[in-house]
Amino acid sequence: MEKEYYIKMNNEDRGPYSLKELCSLGILKNTFVSVPQDNTGWRMAKDILELQGIPDPTEYYVSMTPLETSRFFLREGNEIRGPYTIEEFAILDIQEMDLVGINDTSKWYFAKNVAGLQQLLNDYIERFQQQVDLQDRPLETPTNQ
Repeated sequence: MEKEYYIKMNNEDRGPYSLKELCSLGILKNTFVSVPQDNTGWRMAKDILELQGIPDPTEYYVSMTPLETSRFFLREGNEIRGPYTIEEFAILDIQEMDLVGINDTSKWYFAKNVAGLQQLLNDYIERFQQQVDLQDRPLETPTNQ
């Protein structure tokens, strides 16, 4: 029999969920989960072996190499998209609470917790907008006097 998982959300028990369904909900390491088949009561997701790969909202990522050369992944529920270059990543409209993987998908961070990422994305968006503005500007032709 497949395990059933319950979560506590807003002081309310929700479930049952399969493991796949549970992971697609975007739960975090500090989400309380109950697995009745284990007879262990409510535990944080980080303390359940099969859930140890989910994000921790308190972890930060500080790159030892320039983010400009990194490859980025985006996780939406159970779907993983990428890898993206920083130029490709910048046009995706990344939000603070989006889950981001850097160079691989073994660890996930909130975009707001990746040191320097938001500034770098803003810089690329600004450069892209300047290029678009230049392309949209009409060509000036010299006038004869």
